Amino acid sequence: MYSKKCEEVLNELQVDDLVGLSPSEIAPRRAKFGENIIEGTKQKGLIKRVLETFCDPMILILLFALTVTAGVNVGKLFKTGDANFTECIGVLAAVMLSVSITAFMERKSEKAFELLQNISDKSLVKVLRGGETRLIPKSELVVGDVVFISAGDRIVADGRIIKANSLSIDESTLTGESKPRYKRADIVLSEKEHLADRINCAFSSTMCVTGSGEMVVTAVGNNTEIGKIAGELQIKNKISAPLNEKLTRLGKWIAIIGGISAAVTFVVSAIRLYLSGNFNFDSVQEIFIESVVLIVAAVPEGLPTIVAVSLSLNVMKLAKENALIKKLVVAETAGCVSIICSDKTGTLTTNRMTVERFILPVGAETVALPSFVYDNILLNSTAGEATQNGKKALSGNPTECALIDFATKTKKVNPNDYRRKFPVVSRSEFSSENKYMSTKTRVNGDFIEFYKGSIEKLCAILQIKNDVSVLKKKADLYADEGGRIIAFAHKTQDGECLIDGIAVIVDPVRGDVKNSVSECKRAGIRVMMLTGDGENTAFAVAKKLGIAAGKNEVLNAADTEKMSDEKLISILPEISVIARSTPLTKLRVVKLLKKTGEVVAVTGDGVNDAPAIKQADIGIAMGNGSEIAKEAGDIVLLDDSFSTIIKAISFGRNVFRNFRRFVTFQLTVNFSAVATVLIALFLGLKSPFNALQLLWLNIIMDGPPALTLGLEKPTANLLGEKPKKRTDNLVDKKTALKIMLSTVYITAATSLQMLTNFMNVPQNEISTSVFSLFVLLQLFNSFNCRKTGSESVFKDFFGNKPMLAAFGLAAAVQFLITQFLGSVFGTVPLSAPTILKMLLVSFGVIAVSEISKLVYIALFKKNTKRNLKLSYMS
Repeated sequence: MYSKKCEEVLNELQVDDLVGLSPSEIAPRRAKFGENIIEGTKQKGLIKRVLETFCDPMILILLFALTVTAGVNVGKLFKTGDANFTECIGVLAAVMLSVSITAFMERKSEKAFELLQNISDKSLVKVLRGGETRLIPKSELVVGDVVFISAGDRIVADGRIIKANSLSIDESTLTGESKPRYKRADIVLSEKEHLADRINCAFSSTMCVTGSGEMVVTAVGNNTEIGKIAGELQIKNKISAPLNEKLTRLGKWIAIIGGISAAVTFVVSAIRLYLSGNFNFDSVQEIFIESVVLIVAAVPEGLPTIVAVSLSLNVMKLAKENALIKKLVVAETAGCVSIICSDKTGTLTTNRMTVERFILPVGAETVALPSFVYDNILLNSTAGEATQNGKKALSGNPTECALIDFATKTKKVNPNDYRRKFPVVSRSEFSSENKYMSTKTRVNGDFIEFYKGSIEKLCAILQIKNDVSVLKKKADLYADEGGRIIAFAHKTQDGECLIDGIAVIVDPVRGDVKNSVSECKRAGIRVMMLTGDGENTAFAVAKKLGIAAGKNEVLNAADTEKMSDEKLISILPEISVIARSTPLTKLRVVKLLKKTGEVVAVTGDGVNDAPAIKQADIGIAMGNGSEIAKEAGDIVLLDDSFSTIIKAISFGRNVFRNFRRFVTFQLTVNFSAVATVLIALFLGLKSPFNALQLLWLNIIMDGPPALTLGLEKPTANLLGEKPKKRTDNLVDKKTALKIMLSTVYITAATSLQMLTNFMNVPQNEISTSVFSLFVLLQLFNSFNCRKTGSESVFKDFFGNKPMLAAFGLAAAVQFLITQFLGSVFGTVPLSAPTILKMLLVSFGVIAVSEISKLVYIALFKKNTKRNLKLSYMS
């Protein structure tokens, strides 16, 4: 409708703007064009969300483990009357905890949508119907209604402006444009006109700032621009969180390894039974159960618990840092962020127009305003003080409010009271056509006419007496830097016209953003600005913050609409700013970045940011932003500080490290236990561990010694690393080699003691020494798991005190089991020489790991001496 004249729009809608719609036309139009209500899809119930959560691969593995473990114990119960369901309870608890956390944290999109329905206030709307002015609820508006608009009104439907009298509308929540847009009825625009440039239209959810006007409704409900945003919020994000993808891949590999081990065990045992002549149903059933138990043993059932606990702890820590996280998995995803797409207004900037400087005609800056300028600001303005929520505040056009705030800092006065002293004789209000405002008043007995507007316009309409060449150069300079330039002039009673100076008005950048952008670059994270502002303003802010270095990094959203997805993907790595971005532009960019494998965070505060915030891997909303943005987001920055994002990223990277530490420990325990049992089985020996001993091993694997690995604190070099890719695994090549090396040493030491008694302990202590040696090897190996890469275990050895306490407690309990609880656990007391030998052999797992790191440093690391110093002397 913006590409047609007012008369054409009215004719097309069959509306008389002097009469409005008749009562008989309302129902047919509502049936044809819809109601003025944003409708959504039916939301999933609690039961459906819980059932979907059970489809997670790791949960499915645990459910299989639970089924098999329960089946084995039920079989034992009926066969021997003896069973142990402790492990079943542990697995069930891990499953229920994980399912509960996931299912109950999925209400954000539903809430975001519900808030969209209530974005417009509940006041009545003034319309023209049947030639009479009426007040009706906003839900009763239909396409074709003629709506009256005045300052302070919230627009509740989309429409074509048909009358405008100094009408300006704040569209920042919808378009991201920081300045109110002056509207015109007499202009016809191109069909390809950008949303923010449709100055002959008004949009639902925006606010009238100044003036008055009329519009004819052209779209209601879901067909409005805000309704389209609502539709995008209903589309589910098809790409899962990076952590879920990593756990899925890990679960598949564990299932494959466990399945192969079980299959090999069954086949070898079956062949051995056949050759020995003991091949019968009962014996086959027994080896089948033993084989399936190996699958259970291979599954780190404590992983969902450590994931939930570690994420919960980090969520609480970040809450203390003013980052409110609404979905647990986001605490880890933050560490994988590779690009941040940020809105400008209200996110990188304060969204509060401020006078940056005032420049006199000679080019000098001043804070002490000349009297004519002071009077001009206070008298030649429609802004003033008003009471809002019980507090006095400036109300009106943001630019005029900024000027009044600047003027009254040096001379405390109520602008409303000041105006009463100098009655207005005449006034010409600012409009998009004349581009200036003038007010004639009496000051100290003389008639003075004040003007403000663009310096070019004032020079064109007034016969300026003073030289303003320097001032014009200054105006051009600061305009190029993104400032809004307002010139001031006055005409004396005898007709002399003088330019008094210019004010440079900006939306200031937030104080912490520049340093935060620098930190992002150090962390290998790109920052892109997606803003509704024009190219000059966007580039000026981006350059000031270090986001963009040249204008070749700036792209207009209109240009992206002409590009295919493939073309846009190819140039996005070179683009730092997309100006004139609409909600759909931001959404498209986020989707394409994710398609290329980027882990995307989106920050914003307005309604226009909500779809992109929801689609992102991490949606970050400002605490002072719109309720819709906050509900669509995963993280809410309570302090509106960009630096808090850096803290969340650092915490997230540490969460990933801790998961890797925990998985390294658990898989080493699992694989070495499976390998030791397999060796005994293949050699025809009985299992080296009885049922209670296996239960104790499970406690070590899933209990405090393992869980405390998830409590490691972030290190200083975390932000110096590159972000983890979406495709990176919890177990990478280095981690796999580390697990393999420790598994080989632990399995070899345990098996050699079982087969050869290489520690030369008394005969009656061999079985107990095998059990105790295996436990101690795992406990000592937990220190290896603390360190990632080539760091020495002795660096910051006492940094994780809970882990040291857990190690001491587990070692003490192991001592009690072997020395005093032999009748329960099937052990015998060990002599002091045997204990000393076990400690020396167990320390060997650390020695082997340290030697392997030295070899790695010598062969593959540059600056070997420097790395040795960092790893071993710091």
